[in-house]
Amino acid sequence: MQSDTGSLGAAEEGRGVVTRYITVEVAGSLTSLASGGQSAKWSVAQNADAIFQPSQADRGFSDVVGKCDLQSAVLHTMEVETIQSNFPCSVGVNITGVSGQSTSREGHKYAMIVTSDTRWSGSKKLVEVDDMTNNEYLRKYPGMTPDKISSAGIVTVPGEAYVFVDANHPIIEMLSVNAQALQVNITEADMIDGRWYKVESQVVKDCAELLDKQLLQHLPIVNLKDFTVTAERLGKVAWDRCEEVTEGLVGDKRLDPLVERMMQKVNKLTVQLKVQYRFM
Repeated sequence: MQSDTGSLGAAEEGRGVVTRYITVEVAGSLTSLASGGQSAKWSVAQNADAIFQPSQADRGFSDVVGKCDLQSAVLHTMEVETIQSNFPCSVGVNITGVSGQSTSREGHKYAMIVTSDTRWSGSKKLVEVDDMTNNEYLRKYPGMTPDKISSAGIVTVPGEAYVFVDANHPIIEMLSVNAQALQVNITEADMIDGRWYKVESQVVKDCAELLDKQLLQHLPIVNLKDFTVTAERLGKVAWDRCEEVTEGLVGDKRLDPLVERMMQKVNKLTVQLKVQYRFM
């Protein structure tokens, strides 16, 4: 496993973006992977902080080194730069934060598909966040992740059918923009202590659910503490299924030892990723 800090040009990458180069390796024979003896899964395990937390070398993070919330990181871009595989079959790869862009003929979706005996280098983007609506939300409401939308900046009143909502909460903007549809004129409401608006609990609940469904669930937020790459035979075929691997060798008794060696040979898939992310 490898984790390096890339050099960032201010005009090119922008302040506040962290870059890591991650080398992922999945290895095992077709027989051992089929039996579960060796997992076709790579994860950061207990090393997430060492890999993903900002360091002194990361521009703009000198005051928060080691203190950022890795569970709510904002994925900026992800690129694959090298792929090497000596597996004798095609492999479907899934990566945390990457939607399924490649599909097998059975309809199974993967972040990417690696064909047998591949050696490739270049630059292919798997993720590129350019949705202006998402970016504007992240800029205006830093830290307001899906798990906080119904609690952060909201004060409940026991036994009452209303709550107090911080004036800087995204729900307030939603109420202001959709005043007619929601039949709530927040602009004419009195602000308490220069900060809080009194809003019906049900209205707040409905707004939070709508925000979560239409916007928050589509934000490029990833849990880097659980960053994982998994590999499987394309189309979820069993690892030890040998028909496609041996291509006509099966059935010829003279070649049975060769087939056995192919199934027992340790194969390796290596992928180098360039991951760029920031924090809310």
